[in-house]
Amino acid sequence: MQSATAPFEKIERKWRKRPESDVYQTKSRMHSSGSNKTSERRNAFFDYRFASCGKLNQHGVRRAKAEELMTMESRLALFSIVVTGESHNPTILNPDFLHIREIVPHEWQGSVKVVQAITSPPFAIVAYSNGISVVVENEKLQVVDTSAPVDPPKSVAVQIASKYVRTLPHVRYKAVGVNFHSVIVMDSAREFLKKRFVKSGPWDSESDPLTAAGIRLMYTVSENGHVVFDLDAGEQKSSAQESATKSVVIVKANFHRGCEGYPAEKEVVGHLGHVKEDWDRYQRGLNMVLAQET
Repeated sequence: MQSATAPFEKIERKWRKRPESDVYQTKSRMHSSGSNKTSERRNAFFDYRFASCGKLNQHGVRRAKAEELMTMESRLALFSIVVTGESHNPTILNPDFLHIREIVPHEWQGSVKVVQAITSPPFAIVAYSNGISVVVENEKLQVVDTSAPVDPPKSVAVQIASKYVRTLPHVRYKAVGVNFHSVIVMDSAREFLKKRFVKSGPWDSESDPLTAAGIRLMYTVSENGHVVFDLDAGEQKSSAQESATKSVVIVKANFHRGCEGYPAEKEVVGHLGHVKEDWDRYQRGLNMVLAQET
């Protein structure tokens, strides 16, 4: 479900705002045939440290430098659930519907504010002050969690997606996507990706040097699913210090599992039960593909 990440960019442009002290601006630049494409994002992040350095050999990677892994700073910018299907109905999505049907937690009433509510035939969104948003388009449901910090296995986004699907079992659900977006601070990120994944050849010559490389890796996961890791290099700029930038690797991972039967709400709920497994696999994947080799 590779299109699962694109709609968040649409949501982000429409409503996402945060205090300047909490905002980072990430610039991702890819150079190809002389062209320069720049995307800018504003996200709140949290830190976690890479661990299990001694277990890297189990995943096909030579032993990493432990001191480099332990100081590698990773920030999760986005966790989201995407459920695709036929004939989703955006016109029914509004704050009252989510509250009355108990799709969002009852305790949010009076304590969590609705900061954005749009309902239209092609698109609807309800966004809350705690960083949770529910988005419905004709062919997909999205529940996005940009709170900071966020622990994906414990995120209320999983509960909301499950309750939404149970409330509307007649929709012909097609697939479930679990998405993680991270920014990893790393010296010379572009050079790292280039040296690690790109073989020497005429595509990288003195007369026409390769300046950056975007990488896509695919692996199988449970329930006949697959995960795709997309890696790109960029720069992270803090709004508090306009002149300060850090070299970063931007990682997007999409875990995809299809639904075969109808009605498929039980399949969807079952797939959502793999979020902890997917989160663990994602963290192992970051260690596996980004660990510096000795």
